[in-house]
Amino acid sequence: MGAEKNKKKGRPSSGRPVAPPSLFEFGAISLDLSVPSSVYSPSDDTEMLAQAALENVMAGSSVLEIGTGSGAVILSLAKSGKKFN
Repeated sequence: MGAEKNKKKGRPSSGRPVAPPSLFEFGAISLDLSVPSSVYSPSDDTEMLAQAALENVMAGSSVLEIGTGSGAVILSLAKSGKKFN
């Protein structure tokens, strides 16, 4: 029943509030992200890191991003069209 109540309030089943979706855009990359208020939302430094990753990580490389916020950097790499392991 608790999960049902939370869904009615626009919250995930964990009960944590989710920030309104934010649009993260730079270059040809555009992500519409909804993140819990406890997670670092994408900002200028996220864009800088994502751009650096796109420019410096070679296709075919293995890429791992863990616990670094919204996941905008790894999602940007995935949307770039390059193939990563």
